[in-house]
Amino acid sequence: MYGYQHFALADQLSVLHGIDQGTNDHSSAFISAMCGVAGADYRAPAVHSVIANHLYEKYRESRPLPFVVVTGERGMPVGMGLPSHASPLRVPSIEALKPMLSAKPSDNAWWTGLDARTEAPELDARGKPTGGNLKTTAIERFSLTRAQQLLGRSTAKVDNYLEGLHGSLSSVSRVLATDVVSVLEKTQGIEMMTSNRPAYLSSYLSNQSFTYSFGLANFHLTGLDARMDMALRLLKADLCTSVHVSLQQDFDTHSGLGHGYSCAHGRGMMDNVARFLGELKAAPAPGKPGKTLLDDTLVLVMSEFGRSWASRSSDGSYYLPDDHHPYTSICFAGGNVAGNRQVGSYTTRGLGVPVDIIEENGQASKRVPRSADAVTTALRILGMEAHEFFIPGGYGEVLGLRKA
Repeated sequence: MYGYQHFALADQLSVLHGIDQGTNDHSSAFISAMCGVAGADYRAPAVHSVIANHLYEKYRESRPLPFVVVTGERGMPVGMGLPSHASPLRVPSIEALKPMLSAKPSDNAWWTGLDARTEAPELDARGKPTGGNLKTTAIERFSLTRAQQLLGRSTAKVDNYLEGLHGSLSSVSRVLATDVVSVLEKTQGIEMMTSNRPAYLSSYLSNQSFTYSFGLANFHLTGLDARMDMALRLLKADLCTSVHVSLQQDFDTHSGLGHGYSCAHGRGMMDNVARFLGELKAAPAPGKPGKTLLDDTLVLVMSEFGRSWASRSSDGSYYLPDDHHPYTSICFAGGNVAGNRQVGSYTTRGLGVPVDIIEENGQASKRVPRSADAVTTALRILGMEAHEFFIPGGYGEVLGLRKA
């Protein structure tokens, strides 16, 4: 993983080991990693939704896409009845946005003559000013008045639904007014890599800054990954607060070579992640002179679980399995992350070891970290207090990962 040395990422990166996900089933573990509670469905909002909701009022006028999922085959967070600004919007590519969110007549000729926008104070579903402004078309203005006319005619549940629908229409109007497609097309994702290319990749990289081919990490993993480029465009354009990227390739490897295959595969995967972080570190943070995008962003690199642990047989040889294992590790990278640290570890059987934790009631304890603690630590790194969110089953912050 030479990229971490090349881009000097240790200064803003630490790793938490030995996290108990509470399950080794794919679907349940994805949910556990996203919200902190394993189960068949989400019992709490995903960490992305919590942050999008927390920062919505601050960025509602400038970030029309609060929470974006760049493809979602693996670990897709769900809306679970959340308000529109906290629910995930799937944006796999710029092309996929054009039929609905492009203001160009060449992309949407049927909008010609209907896309003129007028700016006015934004009103909530009951007709009261929200404090912000909204640019709307005649059709949108008509649609946004409908909820007010229908409220109070039925049950409280119906009223809640109408208010949510009104919020969704407002969000869509804000997105259309921004002309997200044009902004993303003008923004370069993979940009800085061309001037800061790692020497060990100089003979492999052409115009694909995430391509690699070296040693045991070669395999079939080339051109990784257009999804990273899309995530970089969204962050550089400052269009969103939370981004979830499910990479085209992943850590889910099974082979007779056991850990040997997984380690080589993971090495290549993580080196590409290093280049993504290197791009963030080289890019300026929008509207924040002197800060980089990595200073202003928290990046979590995770898999839903790990691989079962190696063991020694009676004849002294090692058994290297490659099945699911409910304990895992997470990388934390960003401006408010305590750098160059490894917190936690594994026992010889692959179980987590106790770490220092501040529980939700403020008491200090020492126990094996759970997925809820990893989520809590991420939220605390981003500035949220323990009383500003809730995770069923209890939670605490793992000490040593957030800057003092």
